Amino acid sequence: MTATETASTRTPAHVHLLSKAATPPATPPRRHMPRQRSAVTTAFQVGGADGFMTTSRHEDGDLMDALAISISIGLQYGAPLETYVHQFTGMTFEPAGLTDDHDIPRASSLMDYIARRLALDYLPADIRTQLGVLTASENGEAKDGSLTAA
Repeated sequence: MTATETASTRTPAHVHLLSKAATPPATPPRRHMPRQRSAVTTAFQVGGADGFMTTSRHEDGDLMDALAISISIGLQYGAPLETYVHQFTGMTFEPAGLTDDHDIPRASSLMDYIARRLALDYLPADIRTQLGVLTASENGEAKDGSLTAA
């Protein structure tokens, strides 16, 4: 080994990459749901298909979605609900079509409906505005679907 050569300059590059990759990323702490908790079940219809969505919260008000374990665990580890809403709003697959929800008259899929319903139920208006998820009255619509004066 010469005076300017070090052990790291003689070590192949792939060994450095492997040693860096071997360090696992930090895992945020998981806050488990309590054994007994209140929940809200919303019945809905999209394109003629009936569905049910059950959500519950931690006592401090953080939303937990019981529909999908992956979403629930993500939320428990601190993933923001608005990230899920952004990703799932506008997904297109069947069933799709008219709903029985005045605030969401049409959905492009079950995931589109669920994401927008969760946003309307749990996110503040300023965040929903950024995501483009508004209630019928925020969109200037009357109960009969006609536009109201702004």
